[in-house]
Amino acid sequence: MTTDRLRKCLDRLDWRTGDLARVAQVSHVTARRWQSGKLPIPVQVAAAIEAMADAAVQLTAKPSAA
Repeated sequence: MTTDRLRKCLDRLDWRTGDLARVAQVSHVTARRWQSGKLPIPVQVAAAIEAMADAAVQLTAKPSAA
């Protein structure tokens, strides 16, 4: 996951650095380093964030008329 993709996912979730740190159970410093690209985002964290962001989009999407 790129830092840009992480930023987009966090925006979809309406999360800040503290939210990411809390959910991933890491320090704020680690979450900031992920966001800045100074540390790689672990694959498991990236997959979970992607899944949550996708779910948030689906849950907020207006149903299409059938």
